[in-house]
Amino acid sequence: MSWVFDERFDRKLHEFACDFWGDEVESPIEFMFLTAFHLANDHHPAGLQWEITPQSDMHCGGGIVHRVDFELLAAGRPEVQVIVECDGRDFHHANWEQLQRDRERDRQIEKAHKCKVFRFPGTQLFNDPISCAEAVISYAVEYQVAAYRRRRARREQRAKRDDAA
Repeated sequence: MSWVFDERFDRKLHEFACDFWGDEVESPIEFMFLTAFHLANDHHPAGLQWEITPQSDMHCGGGIVHRVDFELLAAGRPEVQVIVECDGRDFHHANWEQLQRDRERDRQIEKAHKCKVFRFPGTQLFNDPISCAEAVISYAVEYQVAAYRRRRARREQRAKRDDAA
């Protein structure tokens, strides 16, 4: 199902978002993501706990600071860090140069913070916000499973070395 949103609806949705989430969101698509994320995470079998920082400043070295829409940290697992950008078409998809700047910005953030950046266009967030949220949650769960397997493999290798000694 595709919805058509007009400026009046966007303003009403943003007012509702501010009433519901406070000043944590700056746009209707950020509200859509945050709401879908909480809903999807509550119903995910892994049910990870998250620390969510909206409008977070990411320091990338050399005096470069990028403000991101959401920084998500899996509680108790600081190595699982996810950045989410909610892109409105008017600004982010207006021209090729802006797309290139966004990609470079994502690379800087990923390199400096060793994290994953998800960038969702507004149309995707309006049409299917749950799938966007589920993509982030699935990544975090897969990351944790892979980290657990690496730790277990290291323990098994240490045990074999200790047995051999």
